[in-house]
Amino acid sequence: MSDDGYPAHLVRAVGGGLVCLLGVFPVCILGSPARAQQAATTPASFEPADYNTARFALHTDLPESDAKALLKRLDVTLKSAVRLFGMPSRQPIESFVVERLDQWPAESFTHPAARLLIGGVGGGSVSSGYDHSTVAPRKATVFAAATVGIPEHEIVHAYCVQTFGQTGPTWFAEGIAEMLAHGGEAHAPVSCSSKVIEYLRGESPRRLDEIVGGDEFTAPLAASLITMVARHESKGRLT
Repeated sequence: MSDDGYPAHLVRAVGGGLVCLLGVFPVCILGSPARAQQAATTPASFEPADYNTARFALHTDLPESDAKALLKRLDVTLKSAVRLFGMPSRQPIESFVVERLDQWPAESFTHPAARLLIGGVGGGSVSSGYDHSTVAPRKATVFAAATVGIPEHEIVHAYCVQTFGQTGPTWFAEGIAEMLAHGGEAHAPVSCSSKVIEYLRGESPRRLDEIVGGDEFTAPLAASLITMVARHESKGRLT
């Protein structure tokens, strides 16, 4: 437990770069920022649909056809990770994939920061404890917006945590997650959105030691998320 009463968790969040921090909510950020959605009056009858398979426990508000399409994408991503690492998935991965965040009651989620992660930065995966031992199984839960690529990316992190107890250094973990989330397996080509290509072409190339040697250039992004967590916690919104 942390000093403020929250359990120690590892949070990998989708945001705007690459960063790892330690604290009550350690954060790894990658991807495109999602706009925070304002909570609205929630219909009392709302309940997300549950889809349970051998590999996934999916909770989502997507229409059935879209949910089944998502499960197929997640299955392809997970199978690619299993082939790459040569280790089967130890247990089903629980995922909350959200299309209309304002329709979900707070009690729908299993982590107090889930709404903030999904609405503020697009999503993340939360795992129990900091123990990197592979002896005791760890459980990772994915919270993600229903944007193609985000749930797939987080599934890779969740698989690594549940299988190996950790995800490896940031540059490796995020690179592997992005590659597998966008179709990269064996010698197959990796897809890349035009927005990402445009961004990369507009940026100055970074030296290898800058990429693998630290996360300083994304510190402001992590600080922004930590500030959001602290602000919502102070107002009792993480309960």
